[in-house]
Amino acid sequence: MFARVVTGMIQHGRVDDATNMYKDRVLPAARVQQGFQSATLLSEPTTGKFVSVTVWDTEANLAAGEARGYFSKALAAIAPFFAGPATTERFEVVAQD
Repeated sequence: MFARVVTGMIQHGRVDDATNMYKDRVLPAARVQQGFQSATLLSEPTTGKFVSVTVWDTEANLAAGEARGYFSKALAAIAPFFAGPATTERFEVVAQD
Protein backbone atom coordinates (compact mmCIF):
# COMPACT_ATOMS: atom_id res chain seq x y z
CA MET A 1 0.00 0.00 0.00
CA PHE A 2 1.00 3.60 -0.55
CA ALA A 3 -0.05 6.87 1.05
CA ARG A 4 -0.23 10.44 -0.14
CA VAL A 5 0.35 12.90 2.69
CA VAL A 6 -0.59 16.55 2.25
CA THR A 7 0.35 19.03 4.98
CA GLY A 8 -0.24 22.73 5.31
CA MET A 9 -1.98 25.50 7.17
CA ILE A 10 -5.63 26.55 7.06
CA GLN A 11 -6.55 30.22 7.33
CA HIS A 12 -7.49 31.38 10.82
CA GLY A 13 -11.18 30.75 11.48
CA ARG A 14 -11.62 28.55 8.37
CA VAL A 15 -10.88 25.07 9.77
CA ASP A 16 -14.58 24.14 9.89
CA ASP A 17 -15.11 25.38 6.31
CA ALA A 18 -12.10 23.41 5.09
CA THR A 19 -13.24 20.30 6.95
CA ASN A 20 -16.70 20.52 5.40
CA MET A 21 -15.20 20.92 1.92
CA TYR A 22 -13.00 17.88 2.55
CA LYS A 23 -16.03 15.82 3.63
CA ASP A 24 -18.36 17.09 0.89
CA ARG A 25 -16.06 17.21 -2.16
CA VAL A 26 -12.67 15.63 -1.54
CA LEU A 27 -13.78 12.37 0.10
CA PRO A 28 -16.54 11.51 -2.41
CA ALA A 29 -14.12 12.11 -5.30
CA ALA A 30 -11.49 9.90 -3.64
CA ARG A 31 -13.92 7.06 -2.93
CA VAL A 32 -14.58 6.46 -6.64
CA GLN A 33 -10.90 6.29 -7.58
CA GLN A 34 -9.52 2.85 -8.37
CA GLY A 35 -7.43 1.52 -5.51
CA PHE A 36 -8.57 4.05 -2.91
CA GLN A 37 -8.47 2.51 0.58
CA SER A 38 -8.99 5.25 3.16
CA ALA A 39 -8.59 8.91 4.02
CA THR A 40 -7.84 10.70 7.27
CA LEU A 41 -7.82 14.43 7.91
CA LEU A 42 -5.99 15.67 10.98
CA SER A 43 -6.16 19.23 12.28
CA GLU A 44 -4.48 21.17 15.05
CA PRO A 45 -7.26 23.65 15.86
CA THR A 46 -5.21 26.33 17.57
CA THR A 47 -2.64 26.67 14.77
CA GLY A 48 -4.66 25.59 11.72
CA LYS A 49 -2.08 23.00 10.70
CA PHE A 50 -3.57 20.06 8.83
CA VAL A 51 -2.43 16.66 7.61
CA SER A 52 -4.40 14.68 5.04
CA VAL A 53 -3.47 11.03 4.53
CA THR A 54 -5.00 8.98 1.74
CA VAL A 55 -4.10 5.31 1.38
CA TRP A 56 -4.05 3.42 -1.92
CA ASP A 57 -3.68 -0.26 -2.75
CA THR A 58 -0.78 0.32 -5.16
CA GLU A 59 1.56 3.13 -6.10
CA ALA A 60 0.28 2.83 -9.67
CA ASN A 61 -3.30 3.59 -8.58
CA LEU A 62 -2.13 6.51 -6.44
CA ALA A 63 -0.26 7.91 -9.47
CA ALA A 64 -3.14 7.21 -11.84
CA GLY A 65 -5.42 9.50 -9.84
CA GLU A 66 -2.86 12.24 -10.22
CA ALA A 67 -2.53 11.59 -13.96
CA ARG A 68 -6.33 11.69 -14.44
CA GLY A 69 -6.52 15.03 -12.65
CA TYR A 70 -8.43 13.77 -9.62
CA PHE A 71 -5.81 14.97 -7.15
CA SER A 72 -5.37 18.45 -8.65
CA LYS A 73 -9.16 18.97 -8.67
CA ALA A 74 -9.47 17.79 -5.06
CA LEU A 75 -6.62 20.05 -3.99
CA ALA A 76 -8.12 23.00 -5.88
CA ALA A 77 -11.44 22.51 -4.05
CA ILE A 78 -9.86 22.95 -0.65
CA ALA A 79 -7.00 25.32 -1.58
CA PRO A 80 -9.04 28.53 -1.07
CA PHE A 81 -8.86 27.77 2.66
CA PHE A 82 -5.07 27.37 2.72
CA ALA A 83 -2.92 29.96 4.47
CA GLY A 84 0.00 29.16 2.17
CA PRO A 85 1.25 26.39 -0.08
CA ALA A 86 0.67 22.78 0.91
CA THR A 87 3.30 20.06 0.78
CA THR A 88 2.57 16.71 -0.87
CA GLU A 89 4.60 13.56 -0.26
CA ARG A 90 4.24 9.86 -1.06
CA PHE A 91 5.11 7.06 1.32
CA GLU A 92 5.01 3.29 1.25
CA VAL A 93 2.82 1.98 4.07
CA VAL A 94 5.07 -0.46 5.91
CA ALA A 95 2.85 -1.16 8.93
CA GLN A 96 -0.84 -0.63 9.56
CA ASP A 97 -3.43 -2.01 11.95
